[in-house]
Amino acid sequence: MNTEEGYLLCVFGDLNYFNLAERIIKNIMKYDTNRQICILTDNINHFSDFKETVLLKHMDYKIHNNKNIDMHNKWNCYGLIPKIYQYLYSPFEKTCFMDVDMIIHKDFTFVWDEFNKSNKPILIGGKCDENNKSPSNWHWGNIDN
Repeated sequence: MNTEEGYLLCVFGDLNYFNLAERIIKNIMKYDTNRQICILTDNINHFSDFKETVLLKHMDYKIHNNKNIDMHNKWNCYGLIPKIYQYLYSPFEKTCFMDVDMIIHKDFTFVWDEFNKSNKPILIGGKCDENNKSPSNWHWGNIDN
């Protein structure tokens, strides 16, 4: 597999996210066996069963400490910082970032055609309606704020 295009998953914190990551890895591979998956994590050992099928990259969120980020907030440490700095760690020329709590029910690989038409270096998937607007109930009910 080449590293031109690939998927990036950020997996930090609670064991639940690691279990969700295992699920989305299998889910992605169901529809796309041509592109590689990279796991950005602070616990590479958790993914020892996947080391033959995914790229593993260690990230210590503490090195990205910033006075404007509350490091006492676990979501900032495990969610915000990895997402902000993922561009430094992605091994791919074109990266599709996915949250690990996603479930894919149909072949989604058409997004790569859209991605390539856009000529952008990163793609972040999310929930949206036909107008590309996220519904009000998404993201803890705060998306409209």
